[in-house]
Amino acid sequence: MADQTYNPTWTRNPLGSYNEQEAFIAMNGGTGAYIMEDEWNEMQWILGAQRAKALSKLFASGFLTKGADSVANGTITLAPRDAFVNGHQVRMEGKSANSGNVLVPLPAGPASGTRSDLVYLTVSFVTVNYQSTIYKWGYQGGDALTNDLYDNRVGNETQRRVQKQWNIVVAQGQSTMAGAGFTVTTYDSRLYTATNNAAVDGLTYAIPLYIANRTAGSPDTLTDYANYLFSFANAGQAGGFATLGSTGTLPPGQLPAATSTTIGGVKPGTGLTVAGDGTLNATQYTLPNDVAKTDVANTWTQQQTFSVAPSFTASSGVPFAVTSNTMVSNLNANFLGGYSSTSYGRLGVASTWTAAQTFGGGIALPPPSGNNQSSNSFTFTSTSSTGTTNTVTVTLDPNGYLLWKNGGSSKFLIGANGTVQTAYNSLDNGTNGDAAFNHDVTVGNKLTAQSLVVGGVPVTPYNPLTSPNAWIG
Repeated sequence: MADQTYNPTWTRNPLGSYNEQEAFIAMNGGTGAYIMEDEWNEMQWILGAQRAKALSKLFASGFLTKGADSVANGTITLAPRDAFVNGHQVRMEGKSANSGNVLVPLPAGPASGTRSDLVYLTVSFVTVNYQSTIYKWGYQGGDALTNDLYDNRVGNETQRRVQKQWNIVVAQGQSTMAGAGFTVTTYDSRLYTATNNAAVDGLTYAIPLYIANRTAGSPDTLTDYANYLFSFANAGQAGGFATLGSTGTLPPGQLPAATSTTIGGVKPGTGLTVAGDGTLNATQYTLPNDVAKTDVANTWTQQQTFSVAPSFTASSGVPFAVTSNTMVSNLNANFLGGYSSTSYGRLGVASTWTAAQTFGGGIALPPPSGNNQSSNSFTFTSTSSTGTTNTVTVTLDPNGYLLWKNGGSSKFLIGANGTVQTAYNSLDNGTNGDAAFNHDVTVGNKLTAQSLVVGGVPVTPYNPLTSPNAWIG
């Protein structure tokens, strides 16, 4: 009788004979056929590896969220979050005693000067048995769960497990993943790997998180290693922000790189940065010199056409400047030299002058047109304090005489030589042909008159004083 003692061994490859290039998608069992351990292991990796491979083609590795992390007293406190590593979701949650926060102790700081320490996430796939520690969420520094892999019915374990284990590692004095011994993958620019013989696939996967800035005598600070928040696009594939159940605003992430034919997005470092809470910030961008800016003066080298009238809203100062003296056609302005249009006299309309006007070049009247004296005359009008209006019209008649009129009546005529002419027979007031002088009249040479009345008494006949005269009294 055969020995029925149950004593399994675990020396076969946990991946079985899995080979990605064979492109197997399932196992096909046969009636009465045995299922060997290599086939069982291979089947598990066919299913798991193909799923992870497909996801890694769509999604770049990164952190799905980023909490309010901090560093103090030589310890980094990381808030719980999720990460996406090589097609696998990783729940980054610490011990319950720390409210789920992950506490990462830093090595001693420098005694003098400064130093950079690289902080990164590592993920490995490790075989565990009934004697292994089963870590909660796979965190190697976290709480231990009950190991239930031992089956009392057979007095042994029946199957072993492969656990996804992760940790936060600090590389003292390093600022790059290459310095920490990792190499970037060819299919995911955010994912790094290093050899790990204890892992079932022989690799440790890593994503950088922070640079711890260490200065002797000063508090430590954290700087984002890069934008390693999760996004759809991987290795230049088209995509966009993952919704991840968020509402109202886009979740944190990195836009895919822009190409010469598509605008997929802009990576940080070209005007965009991602803050610690995942907020996308636009930094200052310098526009080309030929682009007009609203906050500086712009020089236009070509004529601009405005289909809508421009508005100058400055409350003080010169609204715009013109350096050319070329006339602007159809310019309609309400003020000229600071004065409104009502402050200037206009040709062809009556204008009221409220101050004395001095004409240095005289006043030129147009030549008369025949006997039409009104064609070359101008009128002075004044109003007395009692409201009486007085009008004096000065006319240059066809004979070249200057005629003064009060109202519509002729007063006297002055010839071109300045003498009073007799063309109108007398100095008259427009009523009876007599001229009345209420003030003194001074005659420089002689006064010629047909009759002269002084004080109401006619003076006639008369002779010059140089001739003998017959005096009546």
